[in-house]
Amino acid sequence: MRGKERTTGKGFCVLSAVWQEAMQLHSNIMAARGAAASALVDSCRMLKEMRDKKLYTALGFEDFGAYAEQMAGIKQRQAYNYIKVYEQLSPKLIAENAQAGVTKLLLLTQVSELDRDEFAAEHDLDGMSVKEIEALIKEKNGMHEQLSMLENDLNAADAAREKADAEAERLREEAEELRKRIEEIRREPVDVPPVPDENAIRESVRRELEAEHKAALEAERVNS
Repeated sequence: MRGKERTTGKGFCVLSAVWQEAMQLHSNIMAARGAAASALVDSCRMLKEMRDKKLYTALGFEDFGAYAEQMAGIKQRQAYNYIKVYEQLSPKLIAENAQAGVTKLLLLTQVSELDRDEFAAEHDLDGMSVKEIEALIKEKNGMHEQLSMLENDLNAADAAREKADAEAERLREEAEELRKRIEEIRREPVDVPPVPDENAIRESVRRELEAEHKAALEAERVNS
């Protein structure tokens, strides 16, 4: 029993030593990965600073591209890709996806700014090819474009409805004003001329005829 305990104890010691070695190596790997990620962010930042401040001229270069290729050992296009990645992606997003490389990170700049973190979290950029990422981005942007068109149509419909509602309200107000005016007119006193008396009319006509007749007789008498 004691021998077994000693074997078990020895085995435990051996396993413990191996585990410690494994954990130390794992820690070193993670530290290296973190350092690589941090180094990528720093490289992007410092290349941008060299270009923006035109410090390459102090090193005897007339343009940034010549400095990048001849002194930094980076192709001019690649150097500008580093800068674009730094300008359009957050340092956190660059560091988290540093293993994917600058070319794939550059593809992320084609994704809507609001969707980049989610897109990177949902897909294994390091394990995907550039063409696969391009296809996914194209599909996502197509869906985003359709959503934008639908949103624009919805906004246009809302605007048209608001305009129609405003016009309907204006017509209701005009109708109400017209109704009130009609009520006011109905309440206003109306001067109705008196209805003429037929007997009085006849008497007036008779008197006019008699007067004309008398005038005619008088005229005839005078002429004779």
